Amino acid sequence: MYVSIHSLTEGKTAQNLGADAIIAGHIFETSCKEGLKPRGLAFLKELYENIDISIIAIGGINEKNFKDVLKNGAKDFCIMSEGMKTDNPESFCDKFKL
Repeated sequence: MYVSIHSLTEGKTAQNLGADAIIAGHIFETSCKEGLKPRGLAFLKELYENIDISIIAIGGINEKNFKDVLKNGAKDFCIMSEGMKTDNPESFCDKFKL
């Protein structure tokens, strides 16, 4: 089970209740969360240092910043609005290959 969280406290609670992973967000500014301040890479790093289950990052992730997300503790990431805008999904996904 993956649980969406927005704070370290929520992450610890999810872990203690048996979650397999947490979905942490939103990391960067995104049109899906207009007007809400992003939590940033420091939030991911804090989770990584305090949580023992996998962290999946979400929110404002694109081909320019996804490597930073992985470097700061996320095992993987989700893409929403950027992916919905593309006319060529295959080419879009190729941008995220390491």
